[in-house]
Amino acid sequence: MPSTPEEERQDPGRDGPRRAELPESVIEDVFAAPRRALMLSILAERKRPVALDDLVRATLAREEGVPPASISREACTEARTEAYERHLPKLTAIDAVEYDSLLGTVELTDDRIAARVAQID
Repeated sequence: MPSTPEEERQDPGRDGPRRAELPESVIEDVFAAPRRALMLSILAERKRPVALDDLVRATLAREEGVPPASISREACTEARTEAYERHLPKLTAIDAVEYDSLLGTVELTDDRIAARVAQID
């Protein structure tokens, strides 16, 4: 039985679909949006599911170079809408993150994306 992520991708006998290798152009597109790249960086640092509201607030705070508590409710609402409409659909479509709509959490699930984040940071 495969034990490494690489073996899991190569083993067609495992339950569930095989995760296809993402073309470099797709990975570049994921990181082309600065806010999305920052969200991925924060998820990689935390290494656990993060409430979307906390992720949005942390992302805005890092963009502005201010403490998260200083980010306005209005700014968070706008950024959360952007995350729902623009970033989460793209990231979930390529299995880079898992969004739990019941809990309202986001978790980085793709080691290849995490590795790219580490190269950027």
